[in-house]
Amino acid sequence: MSAVRSAAVDLVFRGRRVIRDRALVLAGIDGPDVRAAIGRAVAEGADLIDLRGVPVGADSTLEEELDRVVPAVEWVRETHPGLVIGVTTARPEVAGRACRAGAHLLSDRPDAALLEVAAEFGTGYVCAPGEPAERAAARGVPRAGILVAPAFDPGPELLGQVRALADSDWPVLGTLSGEASDAGVDDRLAGTLAVAALAARAGAAAFRTHRVREVRHVLEMVASIAGDRPPSRAERWLA
Repeated sequence: MSAVRSAAVDLVFRGRRVIRDRALVLAGIDGPDVRAAIGRAVAEGADLIDLRGVPVGADSTLEEELDRVVPAVEWVRETHPGLVIGVTTARPEVAGRACRAGAHLLSDRPDAALLEVAAEFGTGYVCAPGEPAERAAARGVPRAGILVAPAFDPGPELLGQVRALADSDWPVLGTLSGEASDAGVDDRLAGTLAVAALAARAGAAAFRTHRVREVRHVLEMVASIAGDRPPSRAERWLA
């Protein structure tokens, strides 16, 4: 029988310590209306955002990506100063400008130039587990802010992989797919929330999602069941 795991999280991104009694919710910001999407994520209780420099399925020039990312980071710093800001980009120029504007977390492949930016500014970093994570730490990225993101495909190996990474003290970031709010995929939400609950119980520290409110509620429930947080509302129902 596996050991009981705490759902509590204590991470540091660019000197900002984030302590929660549950796994963190990282809101994916992929669409064209960045400010509206960030506003919704904040209202629904996101702990972090992940602003994708190039939206999924699109192409952008360097200038277009800078125009999308830098003003958004500056706006978030001004309007939501308590929010941890993540940026996903493959371009070190964008990463550097985003960090100068106030980004706390970078995400993409562990490219040497991107790792240099992360080390220079002391940001967190999202990368694959194993050698990429070790390489990021060796290059000077603060280990306390490195999140490892394994392939998050539901299956019998998933929970064992999450447990093994959690046991090795690498905070695990799970990306929850198949839960966008577009027509025709809402029926996948129940499965997505089940994966989130099981992975959080196995030790995952954070989840990237577009369904912030629902995932946050599940993570709060997992933490309450684990005894790490008091229930928001304690009621007993009798049949």
